[in-house]
Amino acid sequence: MEDKLELGQPAFAKMMFTLKTPVTSKNHKDYKFNEYELVEIAPDVWAMPVYMQANDDFTLFLVVTKIATQATVMALAQGTSTTDGQFALDRH
Repeated sequence: MEDKLELGQPAFAKMMFTLKTPVTSKNHKDYKFNEYELVEIAPDVWAMPVYMQANDDFTLFLVVTKIATQATVMALAQGTSTTDGQFALDRH
């Protein structure tokens, strides 16, 4: 792993953080950032904006889900505004 990673570097885009405790409907409010909290956007898939400004097209979300190994992981995903005012998360 590289030292001193910065947002925008290729290695940063590939990072995932492993959580010891899965996110559930009972504990999702324990995960907050500023005024935002995790919202279940699909079964066992949780998301929360970490950067969203009215005057900036760039948005960034934390996404939490279980992977094939059943580990609960957290990663960053860029959001894209849709025509109906919602956001689609990029799949990089």
